Amino acid sequence: IREALGPVLVLIIASQPLNAVVFAADGVLQGASEFWFQAKSMALSVGVALVYFWASVGGGDGIFGAAANANSGVLLHVWEALIVLQVMRGLTSLVKIVDADGPIDILGKNTDLS
Repeated sequence: IREALGPVLVLIIASQPLNAVVFAADGVLQGASEFWFQAKSMALSVGVALVYFWASVGGGDGIFGAAANANSGVLLHVWEALIVLQVMRGLTSLVKIVDADGPIDILGKNTDLS
């Protein structure tokens, strides 16, 4: 069990800051009632993560393929796919948050003060 969990624990620990950012962005978008956008971006994110998972399990080495061994291979690919999911969620949330018509004017693009 220790052999299987070693590489996986590294991924889990390393992904925690990413998860925190994604969950904070979720809160901003939900507070702005951007539920339809979140549903569409989640569907896109899941699609990308599934394609990644199928490709990595179907013969690819994944992001950290050299670390995978017989004990942790598929488990490692599951966690890699979860990280891909979170990266996609973060990117799609960032697109909406920095948009001039987004919930907050983070880049100062909206000059209409009325």
